[in-house]
Amino acid sequence: MLAVNDHLFALEAAALDLVQALKNTPQYGHYQLASKQVHKDTELGRRIQAFQQLVDTYEEATRHSKDVSHLSALRQQVLACKKQLDLHPAMVQLRYAEVDFQKLLAQVTQSLAEAVSPTIFVDTGLPLAAKKAPHPQGIYKNIKEKDQR
Repeated sequence: MLAVNDHLFALEAAALDLVQALKNTPQYGHYQLASKQVHKDTELGRRIQAFQQLVDTYEEATRHSKDVSHLSALRQQVLACKKQLDLHPAMVQLRYAEVDFQKLLAQVTQSLAEAVSPTIFVDTGLPLAAKKAPHPQGIYKNIKEKDQR
């Protein structure tokens, strides 16, 4: 059972302060601006909607169709449409802003983890960051620390 005391309120206040500090960073500002640009672009919005409809069509076809050539053609259309979306300048800026903000969040998470123990491994989710090995099966083997193999 969770004990509600001054320590809990202090943790909650610190968490809210951290969130506010993160919202005041340039990385968050760039992310917000890039996100607004994507939502403001009506042509890009139509492309995203068309892509989503194509994905829905493909998913429906994979559930009900046995025709491999039809599925392959649909899959190629989905991939081509996705590539067009990914290369749109507003989407490129949004992805860069997302990665920059994610790097900041990873640094904060790493600092918090090191405050508890310097051996805690933090999986940042960043594409080029070190990956975490799967946990071994069995009793008392569910904690992985980065200096132990």
